[in-house]
Amino acid sequence: MNQRVHLPLIRSIIERQRGNAVKAVDLLAPVTQYEQGESQVLYHRARAYLAAGEHAKAAAEFEKLIGHRGWFGWGVFARWRKLGLARAYAMQGDRENSRKAYDDSSPLERRDPDIPTLRQAKTEYTKLTATTSVASAASGKKP
Repeated sequence: MNQRVHLPLIRSIIERQRGNAVKAVDLLAPVTQYEQGESQVLYHRARAYLAAGEHAKAAAEFEKLIGHRGWFGWGVFARWRKLGLARAYAMQGDRENSRKAYDDSSPLERRDPDIPTLRQAKTEYTKLTATTSVASAASGKKP
């Protein structure tokens, strides 16, 4: 299991951090057959898709992760799944679903406001809601 799942996973994470997002996605392709019960595979594949600009695929992976609550390690990634989903929707231009996902992840910010990723998420959410408000005002609709 280590050689078939964890080594490609580690290599994928390293490539994503180096800025090679497409290679990071490719490294996880063979792991698909072993991912049953492995939350970390779904999470890191979603992050690699996000980095590679494949936002719809990233959203699908985050949604899959949300749906597999009983899988090993789910709790480790649970706090970041909605934030990742919000970012994937935002990058697709789906402001409404992005806002909802950010709203679902906002309890994280209240508990741990000093975590840099959560501060960044709050900034992203503020920009998203400001943009939504401006667009709604221009069209005469309520946000």
